[in-house]
Amino acid sequence: MKKNKLYTFFLVFSSLYLFSSCLNSLDVIPEGQHSYDEIFANEVTTGAYLNSCYEDIPGFAVQYSWGTNLPIILTDDAWEYTTNTNYVGVAYKGMKSDKWSNKLIADNNNWGKGNRTSWDLFFRNIRRCNLFISRIDNAVVPTEQDRAHWKAEARVLRAYYYWELISRFGGVPIIKDVLPVDYDGADLRRESFKTCADFIISECEEAMKVPEFPWRYEKAGEEIRMTKAIAAMVKSRTALYMASPLFCDGQNYWADAERITKESLDACLANGYELYTEVRNTNLYGDNAFYEYSTSQADYGPSPIDKETIWIAKFQMGGNASIKFNGLPSNGASKSGICPTQELVDAFPMKDGTYVLDLKEPYKDELHLEPNYASGTTYNPQKPYENRDPRFYAIIFYNGSQTMNKNQKMFDIWTYNGAKDGIKMGDIKRTCTGYYMRKYMRPDSYPGSWLKIHWRMMRLSELYLNYAEAAIENGNWQDAVDAIKPIRDRVKMKNINPSNQEEARLMVQNERRIEMAMEECRYNDIRRWTKPGEEMKYGGKHLTAMWIEKVGNTYEYHRCPIGQSYDKKTGSFVGTPWTRETYKSKYLLHGLELDEANRLEAVTGVNWQNPGWD
Repeated sequence: MKKNKLYTFFLVFSSLYLFSSCLNSLDVIPEGQHSYDEIFANEVTTGAYLNSCYEDIPGFAVQYSWGTNLPIILTDDAWEYTTNTNYVGVAYKGMKSDKWSNKLIADNNNWGKGNRTSWDLFFRNIRRCNLFISRIDNAVVPTEQDRAHWKAEARVLRAYYYWELISRFGGVPIIKDVLPVDYDGADLRRESFKTCADFIISECEEAMKVPEFPWRYEKAGEEIRMTKAIAAMVKSRTALYMASPLFCDGQNYWADAERITKESLDACLANGYELYTEVRNTNLYGDNAFYEYSTSQADYGPSPIDKETIWIAKFQMGGNASIKFNGLPSNGASKSGICPTQELVDAFPMKDGTYVLDLKEPYKDELHLEPNYASGTTYNPQKPYENRDPRFYAIIFYNGSQTMNKNQKMFDIWTYNGAKDGIKMGDIKRTCTGYYMRKYMRPDSYPGSWLKIHWRMMRLSELYLNYAEAAIENGNWQDAVDAIKPIRDRVKMKNINPSNQEEARLMVQNERRIEMAMEECRYNDIRRWTKPGEEMKYGGKHLTAMWIEKVGNTYEYHRCPIGQSYDKKTGSFVGTPWTRETYKSKYLLHGLELDEANRLEAVTGVNWQNPGWD
């Protein structure tokens, strides 16, 4: 058995499912583990058991229910056409806890996890990691190097599952040991977020000390395995979240967050990670390295071309499934899917570095129909898509942009009212915002030959942005300006130039929004930036579209509430604006499944449910 190979795990462990009491999502292991003795007495099945710990790594993109990327369309960056009955409609109208958690899981193997919730799935794999860690010191393994490597790998994987849990639910029980079969759970308690964060960070730090644990893998098929770089990212995210308003419990942890995020960034930079800055195919991408990176396949080897990606998903974007559910009607898509909002479009600066809108107060009215233009902006409302940040052209299809058709010819995309790809409310195939998502679509893809690309779960840009945010909040905002310079250099944008901490905060938050757009990052950001009990400022209470009318050879641009249509005769908008509930404080955290919360309360005497989900 080769050292770096994952083994397909075919053994059926019936004892994994014997315990089905109120702690069904914290499965325990029966005493007298003869079957496990046999498993860990063989080097092949020892490796196979580690492989089983990866079974419920979450998926992304169209792997959510109904091919809908809920973490993206539940932010102010996007909207998806909804009915009252599909998953999007249920999400926008407000979910009960027994629906919220399992619809916000993406499966690597099939769409949805049925009735399994993230609480259930992540604790199941934590239990597997606990068992593996408890056994590996005495297990039969190919080499002692494998023993050290695999143990570190399992510790980081367990830490990652805990990060997934606390980012969704807040504090959870920290269970590190294999529980006996007669454990009744009466002493289980939810730990504070800080306690959970300290444990996660410590586990990652200890694993990163292991010489045998690699910084990256060099072969295809190993891409989902834990590495030191993933440990660095888990550390960085955890520290940032720990200090954020939603989770800090009124305490100031920004000094710790700045130190840890800086350590994580520096460690990756010192071990071969760097931003993707050199365009290989200038015929397709010109000088836009961000665009090429966003639509490229990951590669492998001791010195890969892509040194930015830290972790990729097994699932690949850009194939028939993803285009079918997030595409253009003119290219045969079944639904428009993720439709970027006008609010996201407004966030992209001009090429000269000026902002379109004032970052502090971008709109003069509650409905976002009156833009508050930034002082000195070079934005032209009659030519809204000219001279924008290069990332805009890599992420969004807009009126007048281009893509390839089935005849391998470039054609213009027109989103004005009445055009083939034009805006139309109530048509699942048409954009409801005036925009379509472009990110993850290679410019040389076309119907019948959609080229796939890897979905990046973690990449170096986020480490820069995590550190920049923590530095600002700890008072070192000039260090944050320096930190994001490489990100802006890549797209040939001059660096930001704030005059104080507040300006730096707004600029870096905006930079984070556009750099990480459509990568499921903002879902957590708009929540963790909110204090407990408050409504989300960026939760999408009011969102807008760009309704375009063609008049002769010119275009009229009208901002309108999503859901309404423009009446040319009256010059007004008609219909009822679409609304959603997910900006409310209830949705800052996930709710436990109702039955699970009730069972846990019955056995512990403590209410386990998050606010608003009772």
